[in-house]
Order: sequence, then structure tokens, then C-alpha cells
Amino acid sequence: MSKIYIQILAGLTVAAGAAAALAQNTVAAKFAGATVNLVIPKGHCVIPREDQLGALHYKLQEDGNQGRNQVAILFADCAEWAQRKANPALLLNHHGNYLFQLTQGQERLLPVTATRADIVKIYLDHELKSGGANNQDISERLKEKIAKSSVPSPELQGNVNLGLIDRDERAAYMGVGGTFNYDGKPVRFVGVTGATTTRAVPTTINLYGPAASGNPFRELLAQQRELVRRFVAANE
Repeated sequence: MSKIYIQILAGLTVAAGAAAALAQNTVAAKFAGATVNLVIPKGHCVIPREDQLGALHYKLQEDGNQGRNQVAILFADCAEWAQRKANPALLLNHHGNYLFQLTQGQERLLPVTATRADIVKIYLDHELKSGGANNQDISERLKEKIAKSSVPSPELQGNVNLGLIDRDERAAYMGVGGTFNYDGKPVRFVGVTGATTTRAVPTTINLYGPAASGNPFRELLAQQRELVRRFVAANE
């Protein structure tokens, strides 16, 4: 496995972010000289960097991803962002981001021969190695994992890390989550990450939601698969 591919696996970082203001469908971003079109989910808005509250969210994300990922853009549910702007004590429930993965702390494009299938295989191989599965039962293993996934109560500290929960020809999908302290109270969040590439730019898309009872990962996964589809189409 090449150093670049190892970096992709090691560089996967998802941090709880926060949200948006300019309702746009697509935003252009640059990485290592390449221009990439970032698709913003329906009903979500871009968090402006020049906004005082938005700048704080970008700083938190950039501090958490330093040396591993470039924070391309943050976005969140438009109505929730408007409410948070009016009352910063309110937390965002539905938000996300695009991250461009760095190689040894530098902006580097993937080799021209690298494909999305190569990216998916990295995560699939990692799942096979870490889970003791084999190629014959991996699909059923992933279905079972997402079907049985649930979120502990906020009182239980620590992370929710499902690892690989799905894959298709466009991306590998990971289930993640955790707990952060807000005003002295533990608050859980969950998310689904889509790891892919376009125009030789290694990209992860993160969607977050509240840790509702039951299985919140299933709905987030469906939303993420659609967002990845639109992202790939926007850069064809």
C-alpha cells in the first residue's frame, strides 16, 4: 500500500462542527491547484468564514484537523443556523463539512491512476483486516452492523465508532459519533462520513445529526449516499 493511501486511511478525521448562512447549491473550492465543486445539501446553508460565530466554528474544526485535513467548507440546516445566530446558546443538530485530506501535512493530489474504487478498497481492506471478515460475507456483515447500530445515552461518555458501514462505486461510508461537553452537560452526536475522490482530490464529506433514540445512522447513511452521488456528478 502506498504512502499516499496510508495517509488517506490515517487522515480520516471527523469533528463536531457547526453551521451555515448562505443558501447555495454548489460552492467552488481549491486544493493543490485543482478546483472542486462542493454540493451543499438541500435545506442547508454555508457557514461564512467572515461571520464572527462562523469564524469560531472554522477555527475549532481547523484546530482539530491540523496537519491531517484542510477544512474546505462547513454547512448546516439553514433554520437552525438562523436560530443559533439569534441565540448562541442553542446547538445545531443537523450540519456537516467537506475535508480535503493532506499528505504529510501538505496539499497533494492523488496519482492520476488512482480511482474511487481504489479509495473504497482501502477502507474495505481495513474492515476485512480489523474485523476478521472475508470477501464472501462482508456485505452481510455491513448490513448487520448498520441494522444493529444504536446510540448510548448522553450519560455514557466516549465515542461511537462503527467503522465501515457501507460502500458503493463512489465512496466508502463510516459511522462515527461521540460526546462533547456543553455548558456542563454531555451531548452526543452521530455522523456518517463518505470517503471518496474527484479530480485527484482526496475528499471526505461528513454529515452529522442528533443522537436520537433507535438507529439514527440509517437515515444519515441514505442522505450521505445521495450527497456523494450529487458531489461526484457535479465534478464529472
